[in-house]
Amino acid sequence: ERDESRGKEGGGATKKDSVLLSWSPAAQDPSPPDRRGAKDEEILSPAPQIRQGAGQHGPGAGQQGQGAVQNGHGGDIPGENSLHVDFGNFEVKEEIVSSGRCNGSVRRCVYKAVWSKGGRERVSVALMVPREGATLDQQLQMFLRVGLHENLIRMVATSIRDGALCIATEFAVLGSLQKVVGDCYEEETVIEDAVLLTAAMQVCNGMCALREHDLVHGSISARNILVFSFHASNRRLVKVKL
Repeated sequence: ERDESRGKEGGGATKKDSVLLSWSPAAQDPSPPDRRGAKDEEILSPAPQIRQGAGQHGPGAGQQGQGAVQNGHGGDIPGENSLHVDFGNFEVKEEIVSSGRCNGSVRRCVYKAVWSKGGRERVSVALMVPREGATLDQQLQMFLRVGLHENLIRMVATSIRDGALCIATEFAVLGSLQKVVGDCYEEETVIEDAVLLTAAMQVCNGMCALREHDLVHGSISARNILVFSFHASNRRLVKVKL
C-alpha cells in the first residue's frame, strides 16, 4: 500500500524506462582511431514495433518551410533547415570512411568536402556518396524523421551526382570521441569525470530522441560519437552528437 500511495503522489508512475550506457575509451575497437567527421556504419534502423506513418517527420523537419524542394527520393527537404544544391558546389577532399557494407561490397563512402554556399562563405561538411547500384533513400528518411536535435547529426544539404542522391551533414572537426579521448591519453591529459559524464549524458539525450521517433541505434561506441567541442577539464565546453 505504501508503494501504491507513493506512486500516486509522484504522478501515478512507479516505473520508468531507463537507459544503460556502457562506454569505454579503451582502444579495443578494430576500427582505426583517426577516422573523422562522420559515422562509419549503418547504425540507424527502424524499430521492429514501428507504426506506419508514426513520427515520419521530426520537429522542424516535417513541415515544408518556405522554399522547400521536392527531391524526388521519397520526401521533401525543408528549405529552412537544409537545401538541395548542385553537386558542383562541393569541393570533395579526402575520404573519411567507407561504410554500409553488403555482401562484402561497400555501399557508400563519406568524404570531407567544402561547400561553397555563395559569395565567400565556405563550410566544411561530411558528404555521403553512394556507390554504383546503392541509394541513400533510407538515410534521407531517417534524417527527415528525426529533424533537428542538439545531440543528433544534422543534414544540411542534399545533391544529385550521376542521378544518385548524395547527403551532406555537419562535419565534426575534432573527429570521434574515440580519437579525442585517445589523444588525451597519449598526451597524458587527465579528463575530469564531470567531462566524461557530460558526454555520456549527451549521448543518452540523443538516444532518447531517436527512441521518440521509433528508431534504434545499432552501434553505440566511441568511434560513432562525433565531437564538436571538447575540453578535458571544462564540462561546459563539451558537445557530442550521434
